[in-house]
Amino acid sequence: MQKVSQSKIDIVRCALIKEKCFKYQDSISSSDLAAGIFKDYIGDRDREVFAVIGLDTQNKPTFLNIVSIGQLGEARVNMRELFKPVILSNSASIIIGHNHPAGCMQPSNEDLVITGKINKVGNMLGIYLLDHIIVSCEEAISLRENHPELFS
Repeated sequence: MQKVSQSKIDIVRCALIKEKCFKYQDSISSSDLAAGIFKDYIGDRDREVFAVIGLDTQNKPTFLNIVSIGQLGEARVNMRELFKPVILSNSASIIIGHNHPAGCMQPSNEDLVITGKINKVGNMLGIYLLDHIIVSCEEAISLRENHPELFS
């Protein structure tokens, strides 16, 4: 009789690890509140940083995570890396943000394209993109307010 070899399956558990706390309002009810968080967290970085805030069903933050750190003028966004902590934290919606180190608040074509892509992927997952905020040290703009067509 032929001996059948058996393989093993590793049983794993995924978990988010809290690194530190960041003060915020009880819930994020406006683009201005989200912009304040992103300005404080990534506004003064010397390279482009892309971050995500996860929110529960009452718009209370569940986490804040840096998705990618790029170069002076761009930070690549991988959907898998963006949505991993969103799913693990059971977030109902997200607000994304990134900084423009040079200070120009005009969204690039890439900013608009990635916003549409994130909105589409989020909708497929049942996780809603509430806004995309672009910040510098002093300023912030909301893509939802300036480009609402990206969020339909």
